[in-house]
Amino acid sequence: MARILYVDDEKDWRDYITRQLRDHHVDAVDSVQAAVDLLDSEAPYAVALVDLNLHDNGDGEGGELLDLLCLRYPTTKRVVVTGSPPAGDIGKRILDAYDAKALIIKANLQLPDLRRVVEEAIADKPGELQKSLRLNRWILRQRFRDWHRGQSDRLDDELRAAEKHLSDTAKLGPQTRQLAVEAVVSARMQKERFREVSTRLREVVFGINTE
Repeated sequence: MARILYVDDEKDWRDYITRQLRDHHVDAVDSVQAAVDLLDSEAPYAVALVDLNLHDNGDGEGGELLDLLCLRYPTTKRVVVTGSPPAGDIGKRILDAYDAKALIIKANLQLPDLRRVVEEAIADKPGELQKSLRLNRWILRQRFRDWHRGQSDRLDDELRAAEKHLSDTAKLGPQTRQLAVEAVVSARMQKERFREVSTRLREVVFGINTE
């Protein structure tokens, strides 16, 4: 069990992260000051997950806390959380700037990814993985997420369209209906093949470690 600090002004997110990481000790607070109070009074945290904008998009208050962590609590691994990633080079503006182990974008967050990021941060040793390699790993994972979401949405749309067409052919001839049935079967098979391939690919992409 590791001690984790989570800083986010959204209560729903604090409750969600705390619940999902319940096998660790998680202190979840909503402000920089509350986080500083804990950092000054408690034993060092293994990991700090910090929302970049704590009150308004672009306020950067979480960045101030990340800077403080870099300077005063360097043994605490930093993970940046954001609902609105800044434009431009994310590597230089976030990962490199705060020497963060990872960046979690809320819109893309899946439970396995959250747990993997946290466990990797806990296990990481200083200097074990260069910043450039850490950035490239994050970019690869993010591209996988984008590809997976796009392909999944496309296949879902195709299946829905095929099922609707099948429903619309209920009163037509048997040959037309058979073609519609075959289209539905084909769409379902494509979804299943995609699931199998994407599962194997996810294991490869997210299995990249520091060795």
